Amino acid sequence: MSMFLIYFFIAVAAVITLAMGALYFNNSRRMTSITAGKIVRSEEREVMRKDAREFETDIVASYTASGKEYQITRTLPGRLSKRFGQGKTINIRYNPAEPDMADLAV
Repeated sequence: MSMFLIYFFIAVAAVITLAMGALYFNNSRRMTSITAGKIVRSEEREVMRKDAREFETDIVASYTASGKEYQITRTLPGRLSKRFGQGKTINIRYNPAEPDMADLAV
């Protein structure tokens, strides 16, 4: 029975190590810089899921990083077109080594 416990603890340690590695090396940890962006477009849409009606907002934002202009598109749950109206300024998090790797800082 003691060999089983040894193997069990080795397996648990391996799973924990892999999970910590996945959390540490995910893309959001690489996005360490912030720049101001502008909302280019914001559109709400209704989505039917199973028996529920939900709303999503597609957001397109532009930003400049390392002297080059980029655009990102994100879909957020809810009716957010007023909050993210066209022309509004929003913070964008991005990876300075790969400026096209970005996300809305909301």
